[in-house]
Amino acid sequence: MGSAWRSLGVLTVALAVSCSSTSPRPAAKRPVLSTVPAPSTKPAAAKPNQPKPLLDVLHYDVHLVLDGSRITRAAASITWDPETTLGSLTLRADALSIEGITLSGTELEYSHTANKLLVRLPNELPPRPTVRIEYVPRADATSGTADIRFAAYHSARWLPCHFHPGDRATLQLKLDLPSEWSAIAPSDVPNGKLGEFSLETATPPHMYGFAAGKFVSLRSPGKPGLVTAGRFDRTAHTRLTKESRKMVAFFAQASGIPYPGSSYAHVFLPGKVAQELAGMAFISERYLKTWPATPTEDWLIAHELAHQWWGGLVGAANWGEFWLNEAFAVFMTAAWKEHRHGRDAYDRERDLARKRYDATIQAGKDRPLSLPDDASEADVTDKLAYTKGALALFDARDRLGDKAFWTAIREYTQAARGTGVARTSDLIAALESAHGKSLTAWRERWLK
Repeated sequence: MGSAWRSLGVLTVALAVSCSSTSPRPAAKRPVLSTVPAPSTKPAAAKPNQPKPLLDVLHYDVHLVLDGSRITRAAASITWDPETTLGSLTLRADALSIEGITLSGTELEYSHTANKLLVRLPNELPPRPTVRIEYVPRADATSGTADIRFAAYHSARWLPCHFHPGDRATLQLKLDLPSEWSAIAPSDVPNGKLGEFSLETATPPHMYGFAAGKFVSLRSPGKPGLVTAGRFDRTAHTRLTKESRKMVAFFAQASGIPYPGSSYAHVFLPGKVAQELAGMAFISERYLKTWPATPTEDWLIAHELAHQWWGGLVGAANWGEFWLNEAFAVFMTAAWKEHRHGRDAYDRERDLARKRYDATIQAGKDRPLSLPDDASEADVTDKLAYTKGALALFDARDRLGDKAFWTAIREYTQAARGTGVARTSDLIAALESAHGKSLTAWRERWLK
């Protein structure tokens, strides 16, 4: 997520393909852009065997009807592991207007506060229970202008979901659009159906998203295929393609893992947005106007692309470990800039993180990077992951030296790839293994 780091805003996310059972009501199909495949590497296990969230959602099947500036109707079928619920199903549902909930055709009782939806379940459940929820999102569920709407990160504004970084689920999304609108959304299973997107790689809901409206896209073939979508000129696409291929090669070398998908898209949108999604990034149109004037300021492109490895392929096990996602994205941006633009560019990123962290200390708002497993999203909304977290990695590189440090980073990333989630203890283990000795002083300095 780039917004909290360089003061560009964020928005709301969605992914999926619809089934007829999910549709709210019949709606005319509209032309859409081709789907953009997202990372297709699946975890070795359906869910991590590390401590996992109480609720284990397996799949979301979503149908949204967009009518200009808002979503007018919506339905979601949600499948979960019944062994992770006891008597009720609790979801995040930010100010959604719930119209009805059923399980196997039977209406269920529920209660709904401002952002919490509690569904009362029967005593006996099938092996893979699926509830169907019909609802209407609030007017600001999407952002943008009259002719382009999009959603990123804040999935619970348009989808009742378990908004937890460690609960990865597959997703199908169907979008019914106004005439002459196109759409783009993450997908790793092209199905040839207009307006339908299927993500079979288990992904946390904060990386769901879509954009729809009057815009265009260009694709450059290769591994991965690189797409530019939204509002831009061909010169921007050419430059993005050239620089992104270099970044992909660098991050693949740093992690020891090839780019985890077949395509990656930059989607340029109106307003303030800087957000990673599965297989793509939503970026403000304003960035295209400033980047050419300062070519070394490619931080936003690098930051969001880095998240495909650190955040997407390997992400935080829970909100208490969320610092790992952003700290790695910030540090890897600096490492890329050192590779591309020289050591001064790396040092500048480090200095920027230091100044911002110092301001946090002076404000009396410092805290441990790693929080208890039951920490909530509200506990990690500050900028410490971007500043203190990145500084911890800068310092680890200094202490270990380049050879041991990059060995540790590859070990950490590749080990966590199996489950899709990582914890601070995993990073410590990798660093100490490569270093050959305890990092007590480092842990005391940054993690306490």
